[in-house]
Amino acid sequence: MGEIFLQRGFGFSSVWASTRALCPPHQPQKQAYVERYHRSYKYECVLVHRPATLQEATEVTRAYQEHYNWQRPHQGRSCHNVPPFIAHPQLPHLPALPSEVDPDRWLDQVHGRAYIRHVGADGCVTVDGRSYYVGLQHKGKTVARLFNAPDRLFEVS
Repeated sequence: MGEIFLQRGFGFSSVWASTRALCPPHQPQKQAYVERYHRSYKYECVLVHRPATLQEATEVTRAYQEHYNWQRPHQGRSCHNVPPFIAHPQLPHLPALPSEVDPDRWLDQVHGRAYIRHVGADGCVTVDGRSYYVGLQHKGKTVARLFNAPDRLFEVS
């Protein structure tokens, strides 16, 4: 039985052999809401006030956020051309963020699951674009990788 040790922060997408979808900057068709806010902030605040220091930038940003949320008409469907905080005065309360985050907590959710991978001629399997050596005795075979969360490894059989 071979083992593949998991790196800290390995990521849930690695276990599912999926890719992370990161949006490139300045591509409004891919992250429209954020890019639209950035455009408004740039042209309605930064280029108008041209802050020269961090303190000035902080002040004009706070003022712009107040204007954006309470005075500036919003063209989104849910706002009906009124500012967001007027259109939605009662926003849902979100739970507080934890003071500490365990980056490996997701591992417990997949403990005991098996994943099938094909071993290449070099004795490696590929997970999330990375190659992991499992042994030449497995080359050309399809192996099951059992996820062992407490020991932070994949057991290969």
